[in-house]
Amino acid sequence: METYYLERWLNSSIVTLGFFKDSQNKKLCAALENPYLDNQADISCIPCGTYIVQQYSSVKYPTSWEVLGVPGRTKILIHNGNTEAHTEGCILVGKKHAIFKESVLGVTSSSDTLASLQSILPATFQLIVKVCERNTI
Repeated sequence: METYYLERWLNSSIVTLGFFKDSQNKKLCAALENPYLDNQADISCIPCGTYIVQQYSSVKYPTSWEVLGVPGRTKILIHNGNTEAHTEGCILVGKKHAIFKESVLGVTSSSDTLASLQSILPATFQLIVKVCERNTI
């Protein structure tokens, strides 16, 4: 099974930013999540750890992935969206991190990035979520 990484580099009380990387440490895209709030459903990013991820489809998110095995949580998706307001505990992907109006942190070109990932990521893979040190504010 292929392994990918979500490497978080900024953790604040408002948002968590990171990068998706492949097994050769190549950045595939930017990522945005909720801040860590004790793994509470809909408002917290998931804990660091190793997870199995598989393709997921619904009416709202027809091309996404679901992160499985998150303690006490279900329906943690990797999907499109631009700011923390779009996450509900999920992982958003985009081309790069950006500051939007009113100083809101987000990711750009999310739908295009998700479409690009469809041609890169396998239907099922292992995801290792980790935090870079010295980047917590």
